[in-house]
Amino acid sequence: MLQTGDSGEDVGRIWNAVLEAAKLGVEERVIFCIIMQESTGNVGVGTPNDMDNNPTGGLMQCEDSPAFPGQHNLSQVCS
Repeated sequence: MLQTGDSGEDVGRIWNAVLEAAKLGVEERVIFCIIMQESTGNVGVGTPNDMDNNPTGGLMQCEDSPAFPGQHNLSQVCS
């Protein structure tokens, strides 16, 4: 993740968000693996389009999810 330009703070915020999301009942490893598969954990990943031409953004490349192309050191709210 650090190789994508993420800072140590970015990585920590991602992990905090994973732990928070896991409280809903999905194992942390599953959430983290989706993040790594979809965006390599790069908080500054661009926004591609899915097969239906809908924009997908964010760490998990979800439809209608905000993205912050080229940005790093984002707040916990953004991550």
